[in-house]
Amino acid sequence: MRATTGDLLLFVADHPGLTQREIAHQMVLDPSLVARDLRALTTKQLVERTPDPQDGRAQRITLTPTGYQQADQIRQVMGAWWQALFAATPQANAQVTGQQLAAIYQTLQQRQERN
Repeated sequence: MRATTGDLLLFVADHPGLTQREIAHQMVLDPSLVARDLRALTTKQLVERTPDPQDGRAQRITLTPTGYQQADQIRQVMGAWWQALFAATPQANAQVTGQQLAAIYQTLQQRQERN
């Protein structure tokens, strides 16, 4: 699974029921990239689309049970990777790095909202 597809799977696990447009906006990604990756995840039966009751054109995106299992596996692998990285880099602080990355993400979202 490509990194962007895995990121998308994790995002949908944490934010079920969003539309494709909402996902692209909140992840600060190109909508065509999100569409391509959602098609791949749908083909692999990891996500499912259900019609939005308020807007017949939109579809709500959720994970299938297999999708949730895959997301859990990705989280375990990523957690182990980050633990190993910080263990190998004792001068780095995981908590500070996490706070800095969150601040950067927030700035990216604010810039996206202005555009």
